[in-house]
Amino acid sequence: MNRDRSLQLLGRLLSARVITQTAIGEALDIHPSQVSRICAGDFKRLDGNALRVCKYAQQVAARTQTGRGAGRVAGELEGKLTQLLVASPDAALAVGALIDALLATSPADTAAAGA
Repeated sequence: MNRDRSLQLLGRLLSARVITQTAIGEALDIHPSQVSRICAGDFKRLDGNALRVCKYAQQVAARTQTGRGAGRVAGELEGKLTQLLVASPDAALAVGALIDALLATSPADTAAAGA
């Protein structure tokens, strides 16, 4: 794994708001300050948590590139939901309930409602 390419990829994902440093830290159970240092390139060797963060960035990039449509939308939605969860846990719970309700609705119900 190349350090410079990994940092560039990580930077692109963060600037495109596909993922946040907070989401990376939560997903990998790494302290936010350490994630911040890694994203800034403040590490000597690409191992340990730095390697984990870079591998995670590659996984996120692969998910968002799949199909370039649904995968990217899913990645962007994941980033937005993570931001919402951090900013307003109550709002995030409401969105979760909405998603559950939408998933519980069958396609036939949806078509009938639109008719």
